[in-house]
Amino acid sequence: MKEVVRQLDNTITRARRLLVARRVTTTLALLLLSILLLVLIDWFMRLGFEIRLITFIGLCTGTLLLVVLWITPSTRFRPTRRTIALRLEEHVPELRGRLASGVEFETSGVADTNQLAAASMAETGLRMRTVSTGSMIDVRPTIRSSSTCLAIVLLVGFIFIIQPSTANIGAQRILTPWTDTLWPPRTAVISRMDSIIPPHGVHGKSIPLVLRAENLTPGDEEGTIEASYRFSEDGIVSDWRTVVLTHQKDGIHERVISVDGDLLELVFRTSDARTTIDRFDILEVPRIESISLDITPPPHARSWIDDRVVQPVNRSSGIEVVKNPVMQGSQLALNIELNRSMEIPSDPDLKHTWLNRTLGLNHNASYFKLDTDETDPGSLSIRWKADQTERMLITLIDEYGLQSDVPVSAHIVVVPDPTPDVVLLRPERDLDVLPTATIPLNVKAVDNLPLRSMGIEIARESNQIVKSDIRENDIEDGRFETEFNLSESGIVEGDVLRIDGMAVDQWTDETGATRETRSRSRIIRVVTEPEFLSQMRNEMSLIEQRSIDLEKRQSDIRQSFRELVESMQSNGTSFEDIGSDQASEGDLNSIRSLEKQQSDMTRLMNDQIESTRSIQEWLESNGLADETMETVLDQVSESLQDGVESSAQALQSMENLRSDEPSNDGGPDDQESQTTSDVLETQSDVQEALQDVVRALSEDQDSWLITRQLDRIRSDQQILQSETRRLSRELNGREIGESDQQLQSSIQDAARRQQSLLSDLTELAEELEDQAQNIASVDPAASETLKDVMEEARESDIESAMAEASSQIQDGRMQMADASQEQALEALDRMKESMTPDARDRISDLLRRLSDLEDSIQRLVDVQTYELEMLEQSEADSNFDSRDVAMIDLRNKTISTTSGIGQGTQEEKSIARRLVKASDAQANAIGLLRSTPIDSSGVRLQEETSLQQLVEAMQDVDDLQTRSEEEMVEAERVELAQLYREMSESQLDIRARSVDLLDSDRSARRIRHESRRLGLEQRTLTERSQEVRSNNPEIDERPIFILMHERITRISNEVSEDLTGADVDDSTLSDQARLARDYLAMADSLENETTEEDEFERRTSSTQSEQQGESSQDSGQDQILPPIAELRLLRSLQLELMESTRLMDGNATIDIEQREGEFRRLSELQSELADLGQEMFDRHTNESVPNDLSSELPTPPSAWFEENPETTESRTDSSRDSSDLRSLDDLLGLDVQTSSVDPTPLPANHDPLEAIIDEMQRASILIGQDLNPGPPTQRLQQDIIRRIDSLIDQAQQQQSSQQSSRSSSQQSQSEEESDEQQQMNQQQSKGQSQPVPQPDSVSGDSDPGSMDSMDPRLGGALDETDREWGTLPARIRELLQQGRQDTYSNVYEKLTGEYYRRIAEQEGGS
Repeated sequence: MKEVVRQLDNTITRARRLLVARRVTTTLALLLLSILLLVLIDWFMRLGFEIRLITFIGLCTGTLLLVVLWITPSTRFRPTRRTIALRLEEHVPELRGRLASGVEFETSGVADTNQLAAASMAETGLRMRTVSTGSMIDVRPTIRSSSTCLAIVLLVGFIFIIQPSTANIGAQRILTPWTDTLWPPRTAVISRMDSIIPPHGVHGKSIPLVLRAENLTPGDEEGTIEASYRFSEDGIVSDWRTVVLTHQKDGIHERVISVDGDLLELVFRTSDARTTIDRFDILEVPRIESISLDITPPPHARSWIDDRVVQPVNRSSGIEVVKNPVMQGSQLALNIELNRSMEIPSDPDLKHTWLNRTLGLNHNASYFKLDTDETDPGSLSIRWKADQTERMLITLIDEYGLQSDVPVSAHIVVVPDPTPDVVLLRPERDLDVLPTATIPLNVKAVDNLPLRSMGIEIARESNQIVKSDIRENDIEDGRFETEFNLSESGIVEGDVLRIDGMAVDQWTDETGATRETRSRSRIIRVVTEPEFLSQMRNEMSLIEQRSIDLEKRQSDIRQSFRELVESMQSNGTSFEDIGSDQASEGDLNSIRSLEKQQSDMTRLMNDQIESTRSIQEWLESNGLADETMETVLDQVSESLQDGVESSAQALQSMENLRSDEPSNDGGPDDQESQTTSDVLETQSDVQEALQDVVRALSEDQDSWLITRQLDRIRSDQQILQSETRRLSRELNGREIGESDQQLQSSIQDAARRQQSLLSDLTELAEELEDQAQNIASVDPAASETLKDVMEEARESDIESAMAEASSQIQDGRMQMADASQEQALEALDRMKESMTPDARDRISDLLRRLSDLEDSIQRLVDVQTYELEMLEQSEADSNFDSRDVAMIDLRNKTISTTSGIGQGTQEEKSIARRLVKASDAQANAIGLLRSTPIDSSGVRLQEETSLQQLVEAMQDVDDLQTRSEEEMVEAERVELAQLYREMSESQLDIRARSVDLLDSDRSARRIRHESRRLGLEQRTLTERSQEVRSNNPEIDERPIFILMHERITRISNEVSEDLTGADVDDSTLSDQARLARDYLAMADSLENETTEEDEFERRTSSTQSEQQGESSQDSGQDQILPPIAELRLLRSLQLELMESTRLMDGNATIDIEQREGEFRRLSELQSELADLGQEMFDRHTNESVPNDLSSELPTPPSAWFEENPETTESRTDSSRDSSDLRSLDDLLGLDVQTSSVDPTPLPANHDPLEAIIDEMQRASILIGQDLNPGPPTQRLQQDIIRRIDSLIDQAQQQQSSQQSSRSSSQQSQSEEESDEQQQMNQQQSKGQSQPVPQPDSVSGDSDPGSMDSMDPRLGGALDETDREWGTLPARIRELLQQGRQDTYSNVYEKLTGEYYRRIAEQEGGS
């Protein structure tokens, strides 16, 4: 049984071995097969590291699991013997039931005790001998697994034998996946990054990177290429990123990626190939963080232009210096701050190349200088001098070739310092002038900096400088004005001048030289007076012709408007329809066309006004302006201005016709009819204004031009006479042949000049004859004047005298030639007198004509008044027989009267126009009287219109007479002033010659003879002064003028005695100077009476009527020596006295006796002036007080010079201004202190003249008794002068106020007359009758209900009757009436009220 057990144990061992072998071989086979399979898969699929790693881990895990779970358990396989026995029993039936039991018996030891068991076991052993236990174990699975494993091993060995490298690679890739073992590639890839990144391997951070690789696989160039990359920054490495590249062409694959970090690692892969890892450095691209431009102006501009810094709004916008360009020569510095440092070449050439490339310049900018800051490598400064405009596109490129991503532009406009713009404003154009011309010069220069100098240069054609007027030292205003007087510069006829404006600015070149800029030149031709007058005649004739054309044009416009009105009336269309677009297109176009034409008339007349002003300036600058031509041109300008205003009114009325605004007065038809009449009336006014222009030019310009030509011929003749006398002295009685050649040539030249003057005179005579014939029908009076001039020339035989003078000069008969020339000069003077009659004669002739005209018009008024009465009776009787005959006779008389004055002065022509209107109304009345049936109301309306025009013509005659009388007084005053001025000049001439006698030897005969001759001239001048006084009786009515004449006579006699006795000293010269001052003071006091503006207003107010005929007598206007002239003369004497006092105070050299004598003289003179002032006060004030007024009443305020608020305010301002002047203390250098002598205060009840008198008396006492000529006295005298000045100012302002008041009243009256005329026209259009004022109702009195007359402060309507005036003289009445029309100050009103309150209190107290 033990054998059986042993066999069973062997079977168990074998079975376990077979199991282990099968499981090991199976596991090995599976492992090898898996590896082989994975290698095959990897061969085909080229598994990646991750997959291979996973499979490796899977293999290891599977193998481990098989070993642990499958192989290891097999090694522990230990079946029991019973189990094996049972398994044998199943295979060997003979052992069934025996073997298992026998094993148990053996194991348990039962056989030892139980024989049965032992027998069973023996039997079982016997049976086991026939049984093979090995057959019960199936070894086939083990054999199969081993065979399989062997086969696989053999296969693997075979593979390793035939493909050792491949097998080895496959094993390594599967079994060691962490290695870089690769299969031999089927594809090929290569990096092409060397074409993207230069060899330095640096790439810009902000620049996208192109990944480029090439697929080298034959036949599969488009095969996929992947790129794997990662970044690292500051030691931190990012994950790998993989992207697929896009095939471009020819196997090139690309992909753009953004780069970051400091380092890039990159590798390219295909399915089975890869490149080595490329590493690239990543750097920031160079970038401009900030940029600015420092501009330093050039040296010549730094005083006026500050340095500036230009910075862009943002970095990308760059520098744009366009609006405020850089001045050439400025120093520029372009400052750039970079984000990092850059390596800049140190070699100069390379540095300039780098600069050109960096700045993007297209030229070699060698003048740029680059500065770097060692402490700040990222800071650059590029400096250069601005010589040209620079356009830069700044692109930074570093040493690695990295370029800034955003180029920064810099546009720096450089302009040269502009030359000044020099314009010659005056003269505006080339001119032809006379040698006597004074040309106003005005140059304007505009520059960006103050000018170094500017001025005007005048040169001849030969470039010879005539005048150079330069203004220097930093001129900022850029204007330069001066005058060029040709007569002072040696300019003669025939010269051609060039006028240039010049300016030199602050610019300088490198050598310090400046530059000069000139304006466009003006050419000045110096012509002869005939040429100049001919040109001026052409200019004035052009104005005249244009005025004629404009008058015709206005007539056509007026006629077209009248026809349009008639056409619309016939069609039943109104202008209101035009305004509401209901009229026809034709009517609308017509009215618009007429408005356009009327507007053109206004514009053209304004052009005429400008042309007239140009002629005035032209004449004035050439020294040809005189009162006559000035009056003519002023009248032309005034008439044109009237025409412009009337044209504008006509246009406005035409536009009002088209407006659809409702009327406030009357119905629409009445308003349209009135406006239509306004248009026709104002258009007629335009025609009349233009006719006045034509008449003024046709009448006066020719006479003035002829007078000028006569003056020129006379002047040339006088010069030639002086030359003849000089030649006569040089010839000295010799024959011409005995003189030298030069003298003979001069004599022949004088003869030719005399013959030339004769030719000029002959031409003038022919021109006079032609002109007289041409204007005979237009202006008979002017024609007659020209004939008188020609007749005077014939009677004086001037042509023969000139011809003889020429012949006598040629023959050497110089004395006879001088006589002939003198005869010619006298004839020329008489011809000129014929052209320009004396002013007083002209006014006297006008007054005579006016007197006759007044009688004629008065008769016409009487007849027209009678005809109206007869018309009334005829209406009552219904019998109009012979009424038309009477009106025809009246009209003929009216026309006859009109024709007699139609060619008179402008004032007379204005009257003639009223008479023409009257005759037109008479003609209308005649037409109505001859119509059937007779429209009696229409006849009455026309006759009333005729009467109104005749009455107004009568008023115009009265006004013109009043003004003519004023002109006569003014002419006498001017003549007297001129006499005084001439005597002053004569006195100065005597004094100038007396100076030569002062240091001469008085014993010399020649000196005594000259002194006696001067004494005779001084005596003659004294007699002339006395003659002036005797010829002007009004002088003996003016104490101040009496004093002056008596002083002149006394001093002049003393001077005459000194001269006659040859006793000339300083006192004689001082007396002569005093005489000249006295004459001049009297002349000034008279000449200042009427200003040029007043005179012009007086002359040009011919068409205005005055409301009060006697108002012209204000302030002494009807007196040759008005009160204001006395005040001026008193001031002059007081001023002279103050100056003498000041000189005496400062003269410490004279002895006491002389000083006291001079004090007495000054005191007497001061006292005499006080007496004169008192006499003036008594004459103008005290004599005006009625006899019945109590002398005990307080003295009332002076009513002589009434004030109004305007004059008070003006004088207050004046005083305020004068307070800024230096005082007497300042002038004397004294400390300001309170004087014991104060100016006399002026209380409310004190007349200013009385204060002056009082201060004069005090000053006389200070000088005569106190012997004090010092500051107190001088202050008092200064205050006297100020008070006199105040009185003079008040008088002048009052006179101006009265003139303004008269002008306003005249304008009001004119407007009323215009309104009346318009109402008359409207009534005429309606056919209605309305009474007109009768002749006795026409007066200049103001409306009793006016504000002035009803002012309660003035006591009611004092001008209603004469009873309120009592016995006041007429002069005081006039002064008070004029003062009542002025508004006076509140202060004065309170003082006056206080004055009367005190009167009431005194009367109440008594």
